[in-house]
Amino acid sequence: MSATSLLAGVVVEEIALGSEQGSLLATQAGVLFAPGISLDGAPFTFGRPSERALRRALDRRNLTHDRK
Repeated sequence: MSATSLLAGVVVEEIALGSEQGSLLATQAGVLFAPGISLDGAPFTFGRPSERALRRALDRRNLTHDRK
């Protein structure tokens, strides 16, 4: 089961690691344990995420998307 929400222009989708889709994504991204985080389809991190690193990555993402 997945849950989707929209937060300040960011779509967050939660996919169970034990699901077929979650297992495939985890294998492709090299996720060893939950949570695994991808940004724009690219692996970002797994395990306990750094809030600072995630905020920086989202800021860079927004700057890149604003230029398009």
